[in-house]
Amino acid sequence: MASYHQWILLSERKFAVLVTVLAVADLVKAFGGVRGVKAASLEDLQSLTWLPDSVALAIHSHLHP
Repeated sequence: MASYHQWILLSERKFAVLVTVLAVADLVKAFGGVRGVKAASLEDLQSLTWLPDSVALAIHSHLHP
């Protein structure tokens, strides 16, 4: 049986995964699909007010090495 602290850490990890999945879903929706996200320029990504510029840069750098 997990301790209280282990349970809290596991809950935080599950929450972080859920937030990530929801953010990816919002990103795909904003660009009309995965192809739209892949084709998006850095400026396109940065134009999303809810997406931090540092995250936009990381996404763009990952998709356009």
